[in-house]
Parts: sequence; C-alpha cells; structure tokens
Amino acid sequence: MLEFYAENSTTIVIICVVIFTAIVLGRAFLGSWLANEKGRSSGTWFWLCLFFGIPALIALGFSQDIDIRKIAHKIERANNPDMSVTWKCPKCGIENPNNLYTCSGCGYKLA
Repeated sequence: MLEFYAENSTTIVIICVVIFTAIVLGRAFLGSWLANEKGRSSGTWFWLCLFFGIPALIALGFSQDIDIRKIAHKIERANNPDMSVTWKCPKCGIENPNNLYTCSGCGYKLA
C-alpha cells in the first residue's frame, strides 16, 4: 500500500515540475514576443522575464514603443539638409512640409 502512494507522489512531483517549467518558459517567450512588438531587444527581455517574471512583464507592458522609422527619419533629416521639402505621412499618405512633425491631415506625430 505504501508503494502505491510513493509511486503516485513521484508522478505528481514530476507533473508539477513540468507544469512549472512550462509556465516559466511561456512567460519568458511572451516577454520576448512583446518586446519584439515594441521594438526592443527580444533576447534581453526573454532573460529578464525568465528571471524576474511578472514584474518584468509589467515593466515591459508600461514601456513605450520604439518606432525605428521615426528615429531613422529624424536622423536622415538632420544629416541631409538638402532632403526634399516634404515628407509623406505613413498613416494617410498626405505630403507635409519638412519642418512639421505632425501630419496636417490626420494628426500623426512623427516625433
């Protein structure tokens, strides 16, 4: 009778370890995916979410998105003053003067 309980308790422990591992890895992959969606390093956030868990996911959730296109456009305008005098809004397609950082048609903020 005792052998039956010992055998079942070992199985229960193994199942709990597998479930815990799946939850921890799932949380880390979720953080990696979310970081990638926000324009941040998915590898770094994978490890942060793996070790720090829910607090790292909360910090990532409240962090701002990084839009690489906006940053590249600012750098291009700063390095090339002879660039065209207008820029095309990525949201609505209206041409705007180069000195505006907000689209005159839809209000899209470039900066």
